[in-house]
Amino acid sequence: LNLNGTLRVMDDTIGGAGQGGGSALFQGEGGVLEFTADNSTISVSNGAGFEFITSATGGEGLSLGGRADATPIVVSFTNTDVSGGLLSVTSRARGGNATAPNGAGGLANGGSIRLSLTDSDISFIGEVGIISEAFGGNGGLVDGLGGNAVAGIVEMSAVRSSFEVSPFSG
Repeated sequence: LNLNGTLRVMDDTIGGAGQGGGSALFQGEGGVLEFTADNSTISVSNGAGFEFITSATGGEGLSLGGRADATPIVVSFTNTDVSGGLLSVTSRARGGNATAPNGAGGLANGGSIRLSLTDSDISFIGEVGIISEAFGGNGGLVDGLGGNAVAGIVEMSAVRSSFEVSPFSG
């Protein structure tokens, strides 16, 4: 596989607005953004790379902001060589805002991220970012409550593999 541009894989969910904001949730069965390279050789050029993103945004509500649960991400390289390029893996959840003076902001749960390397030689250039983040929704300014936020677990494993990130030059 030769990449001269960015390979972007994205799962984006947004709840609707209303009296209570709509939830943005992933489905439990099959609700995973997954990329697997097995027995592959991948060459990346021209500042390109891989970008894996899951994003959930709860809807805005009057009394209650919507809940947001971002989809988990699994990225696997097995018996694979990667040379060049960038890697960005991001799971982001943002709870919906509540606009009433006593409204409650929505809960946000960032998705878990798992990056696994097995029998692989991985060499990226420039930047590697592996981020799970969550932002609770804003509550009302009088007696309101802000929404809770919990980032997901980020896990990276390397078994019989090399992983290198070199500075970008040029």
